[in-house]
Amino acid sequence: MEADRETRLWELYYGLLSAEEAAELRSRIASDPQWAELWAQVQQKAALVGEAARVHTDPLPLPSGEPAESAEPVEVASGRSATSPVLFSESVRAGRASGRAKPSRRPVSVRRGERWPIGAVYISTSLLLLVALWGALLHRHDLLALTGQHLRLVVQGPSVLRQGVENHFLVLTSRVDGQPVESQVEVALFGPDEKRFFSQKETTDAQGQVRVVLPADMDLPPWVDLRVQAEVGGKQESRQVRLEVAPLEYQTFLGLDRFCYRPGEKVFFRSVSVPRFRRRTQEEMWVELEVRDADDRPVPDFHQEGRTWQGVGCGEFQIPPDMPPGLYVLVARNGQRRFPEVRKPFYVLPSDKAPVQITVAFQKAPYSPGQTVTAEIHLTEQGQPARQTPLELRAELAGQVIHRESLCTDGQGRCRSVFRLPERVKGPDAWLWVKLSSGRRPLIICKPIPLAGAKLRCRFYPEAGLLVPGVENRVYFSVRDAQGRPVQVRGQLVDAQDRLVTEVHTSHLGRGVFHFIPQKEQTYRFRILEPEGLTEPILLPTAAGEGKVMIKTSLAVVGPGQPLQFQLLSSAALKTQLPLMAAVVCRGVPAARQWVALQIRQEGQPNETPVQIPLPQDLWGLVHLRIYDYSQSPPVLLAQRLFYRLPQQRLRVELG
Repeated sequence: MEADRETRLWELYYGLLSAEEAAELRSRIASDPQWAELWAQVQQKAALVGEAARVHTDPLPLPSGEPAESAEPVEVASGRSATSPVLFSESVRAGRASGRAKPSRRPVSVRRGERWPIGAVYISTSLLLLVALWGALLHRHDLLALTGQHLRLVVQGPSVLRQGVENHFLVLTSRVDGQPVESQVEVALFGPDEKRFFSQKETTDAQGQVRVVLPADMDLPPWVDLRVQAEVGGKQESRQVRLEVAPLEYQTFLGLDRFCYRPGEKVFFRSVSVPRFRRRTQEEMWVELEVRDADDRPVPDFHQEGRTWQGVGCGEFQIPPDMPPGLYVLVARNGQRRFPEVRKPFYVLPSDKAPVQITVAFQKAPYSPGQTVTAEIHLTEQGQPARQTPLELRAELAGQVIHRESLCTDGQGRCRSVFRLPERVKGPDAWLWVKLSSGRRPLIICKPIPLAGAKLRCRFYPEAGLLVPGVENRVYFSVRDAQGRPVQVRGQLVDAQDRLVTEVHTSHLGRGVFHFIPQKEQTYRFRILEPEGLTEPILLPTAAGEGKVMIKTSLAVVGPGQPLQFQLLSSAALKTQLPLMAAVVCRGVPAARQWVALQIRQEGQPNETPVQIPLPQDLWGLVHLRIYDYSQSPPVLLAQRLFYRLPQQRLRVELG
């Protein structure tokens, strides 16, 4: 304790304290006799050190700026013994005043009795350094003791709470130096007027972690305050944050008994409205339905509404005999906007007994990008050519209108439309619309424009999202023609030097999978051997250097109630630990998260880390796994993958 006081007084004497600390210390000196006595001793020691630091010797005359007339060196001190300790000074030779003066070193003798001041300076400086070092070590010890007692609290979870969903939070407690510590944790939710909605006390494990799950059946206000408090050894730390509460979201699925109908037939439909996340029917709601035409205009006499039963609604409507052929959409919505609007398209074909028939024939099809499309249109009425009948024509490509024209049939009921395709065609979605609207109910037909299918579209889907160099990657792929139809192919995967890497082939409906170990910044090509005639190679994405980890799993289907299990692979080039976070998202809602510590193995071997994440019992369906790197700010997405978890309920149907 005495040493601490003396250290503080030395800091006060040399002005190392802040103004507030110095004022406080001076008040103690004035009021406490012990502090005053110790302060007097420090002042005496400081005076002795200052006196010892002074050098008692004759002043050294400095040479003037003018050069000496003599060519001999000028002695600064004479009559000294040659064996005395010497100091070196500079003398200037005459005749060097033009800027070329060259200094020469000349010994300056010192008396033997004048050695002790220099030694005193060395000794006093060493003492000051030792005192400063001792004070620094003392403060470091105090700082370590302070950090060892201080508690650090980190809370991780969703920024928005969702009604009807279990919200998961991860609480971590540690010391300031990062060492985990077991502590008592209390998590509570408070609403307006300090109303408590939830409270739970837990104890963190040996890793300083504890998971807290907020129940899904709480009726929460639009906002709540999340308060977390941790305590260990009498030390407390707390966090508080205000969270928004999102209302329960529903999703509606709309289905039809088929896609194409003719006038006079019935359309049977069914709707299912369930919560977006839990997929359980909870309440009934009103569903409004209407039919819209290709121009998104409501069709008269096609509006219905009804109340669901356990989330299920069904019904039927009949297509009038005079309903024009074309594309229509059945729209389902809720007046209170409990679920987003849902649309289901269907097509009305011309009646076999329709008085007017429109046929379209394409000349010299199929068409490639940049080529001219020629469409021959024939219009008949009651089996006879419809002469001098106006028509409206519209061509669309990938939802964009590329040609619009007004035509009129000739004496044979025929007309021709000629237009040019763009130089770049993004997809096979090309349609020709023909509309007859003169003197009768509108008649619309839609025909696909045949595009050249020689060029295949091949898409690759690495299991980790990106190719990770140095480890085995699983790559899924699909092959389609210009019309979107699956194509069975067989080929080879080769590198930039045209060396064979692996054999590749599709297995079902133009889909396949292959494995290989990509090298960093290496280029790979997919060469198609069957069908023949496709000589243009297809490039794979490059295995970039930023790929650090990848997700590996034997099967992407998780059993009901089972945890999510997978392996994280990283190349042998990764030498250091990365703070990784594995997050699971289901239908846009965070379902689980967990910290992952990569296992670093011996030199030359890839690192494989098994991971197991518990999931909520009632979670099923498609889940999205994402791996984030928390060593960067903001966190960077490293890898992602889709899984499917089977539901716990099974539906058994028996036909009697």
